[in-house]
Amino acid sequence: MTVRKEVTVQHGFSREEIAEAVTATLLLLWGYKEPSPGTFESDICINLIKWPGDRFTVDITREGIIKIVSESKSRLQLFDFGNNRENIKKFLDALKYTFSTSGLAKSKREGYSSFMSNESTHIKSRSSAENILPNILVTIITIILVCVIVPLVFVLLVAFVFFVFFSLLP
Repeated sequence: MTVRKEVTVQHGFSREEIAEAVTATLLLLWGYKEPSPGTFESDICINLIKWPGDRFTVDITREGIIKIVSESKSRLQLFDFGNNRENIKKFLDALKYTFSTSGLAKSKREGYSSFMSNESTHIKSRSSAENILPNILVTIITIILVCVIVPLVFVLLVAFVFFVFFSLLP
């Protein structure tokens, strides 16, 4: 089970204006690919702290709502130590800067001010860390399976090799 952080942002810009700002922002931060119109994906670089890295997805709905998801690529990771929250904060800060410098903010003052606010009505956050118990159970089951099955397979393999070796002796 992956560790993920999800944020939804509402404001007054059109889908095309948001897409333009999102592409500029992602290009500057991590690069991106666009698997479908209105959906942008980035693979955040791998380093020793964030190995194997994070997947960052921005989805823009037809109504102009931005859904941002940052998740670990590792399926065994229980905690992200704030990496996903940091990725989303970095993206939102860069997106706000992109909006403020692009001229969109001047043409739509109301939408820009609502986008810039951090009121709970505009930003809704949900984290998988809130459901940590299932993550812990999956990790414990995985560890038990690895500790039991891997040695068992090794013992069976060694026994098979010895059986074949001794059966070939005259």
